[in-house]
Order: sequence, then C-alpha cells, then structure tokens
Amino acid sequence: MRLYKSLALALILTAPIAGVPAIAQTVTAEAATKMVDAAMAASDRPPQHTERDAARKPEMAFLLPYLKAGDTVLDMGAGGGYTSMLMSTAVGDTGKVYVQNPASWVENYKIQPALDYLTSKRANVSVVVAPFEDIPAPAKPYDVILAGMIYHDTFNDPKADVAKMNKALFSAIKSGGYFIITDHKAPDGSGLRDTNTTHRIDKQTVIEGVTKAGFKLVNDSGALSHPEDDRSLNVFDAKIRGKTDRMALVFQKP
Repeated sequence: MRLYKSLALALILTAPIAGVPAIAQTVTAEAATKMVDAAMAASDRPPQHTERDAARKPEMAFLLPYLKAGDTVLDMGAGGGYTSMLMSTAVGDTGKVYVQNPASWVENYKIQPALDYLTSKRANVSVVVAPFEDIPAPAKPYDVILAGMIYHDTFNDPKADVAKMNKALFSAIKSGGYFIITDHKAPDGSGLRDTNTTHRIDKQTVIEGVTKAGFKLVNDSGALSHPEDDRSLNVFDAKIRGKTDRMALVFQKP
C-alpha cells in the first residue's frame, strides 16, 4: 500500500494540466524514471522479473506515464506478467489489470505458475486465457490497452482476424483512452512478411491497420529506437536480442 501511494504521488506531480490532452504534456525523463523505480521497488516481485529490469527500463519509462491510479488496463500477450505487475502498481488498489494470453502460450511456454503467483500477490489483477481477438470485457471501458512486443504475433494464427480484433479493441476502450503498441521493426515496406520468421512487423502496416479501426496516432516515439539494427536478424538472435530497433506507438480513441 505504501508503494502504491508513493507511485500515485509521483503520478499526481506529473499529471496533465486540466483541459490539456495528456499527450501534449511534458513528462521529464527524471519523472518517468522515478515512476519506474517506484514500481520496480515492490518487494513481491519475483527474481525472474527483477533480473530483467535493467534491460526493460527504457520501455517501462515510455509506458508508465500513460497510466494513473484507478485505471483499467489490458495487457495483451502478457506472458508471465512482467509488465502486468508493474502496471498493477501504477494503477493501485482502485485500478484493474487484465492479463491476457492465448491458451497455446500458457501451455507451450509453461507460464501458468507465473500467472498463479501474480494473482496470489496482486488483488487488482485478473488473468484471462483467450485468443487475442476475444477481448476481456471489463466492468468499465479500458483506459489503456497495451500490446507490448506482441502485435506481430496477432497475425500468426491462421484463424485470426486482426482487423476484427482492432475494431473490438476500439469498442472496449473509453473515449480518450490509449492503445499502446511496442514491437520489433521489420524493414520498411515489408508488410506482414516477417511476423512469423524474424518476429518483426513493418511499422506503417501497424499504423494503417490500427487507424483504420478508428484510432488516431498521437505519438510515434523514438524511445526504443536502435538505428544500428538493420532489421534483418531474428529478434531472438543473441547478436541483437534486447537491442532491436523497436516502434513505440500511442494511439488514442477520439
């Protein structure tokens, strides 16, 4: 509880000015780092999370300023819940985080124990095992939906209809809410060619598909940029893992 209050105070101090869109506000790098440090300081985080903190900190510093206490959040393709747990702290006791994974991920990657641990520690977390297009129905519309490094995966199920999924996400989020996508960039103009080979996706393809569903692109950030990556290697290749050139896109429902 003390940690939740600490992070909530940090968020209040950096809150948007009344009447001005949050996206237009300046959150300093120092303020974002403090938010991340507060979330990462939670004593119930398992070692398999904390050992990844140094590598994941830039991504979290980009993400967490979009969350506030009381928000309802969906973490799509959450895996073992690394990001989910940090978002759980950010939204606090009055917020809610839905942690979604397809059944094949839970089984193939053996993540059920990690999900059980997460729900045993965080009362504001609900785990949902369902295909990406089956959007969990929250008690109130989502404030933030995150597809963290997994949007390319949504195209790899032959039965999936990503256009339908994007429209469902649009319906599930509140007006003014954010749909945030981070993912590994494929070469420009490559479309969906690499989604199931090098596990990358063309940024323009992402933007076109999401905006077609009704979202407006409000931030195309270079926060996760690595221009030295020529985008040709598999993202799991040891030579590039953790250093891929990544998109960081923020869409908003008008």
